[in-house]
Amino acid sequence: MDYTEAQSSSESMTATALIPIDGTDIYYTKEQASNFDEVFGTNTNYTIDPEECMADNFADAMQYGMDGKNGQGYPNPEIIRGVLDIVSK
Repeated sequence: MDYTEAQSSSESMTATALIPIDGTDIYYTKEQASNFDEVFGTNTNYTIDPEECMADNFADAMQYGMDGKNGQGYPNPEIIRGVLDIVSK
């Protein structure tokens, strides 16, 4: 989808999109990215900004540890394990 198409859709104003760094005006929706969940993980629904996504994972790791909220773990425990490994050094 290009910028002109995006302007005509109010949904695109709140959708998460990946923007190539090559300066084009084309962006890709989360559904168009074949490895979006692999890169961001699915521990949080906050995927608007990579730093905020990581902040959510960090906060969960600090508050709940590997057990996760309600003791049910995480869809991507490797992210939480990485956070805990780094802060324990």
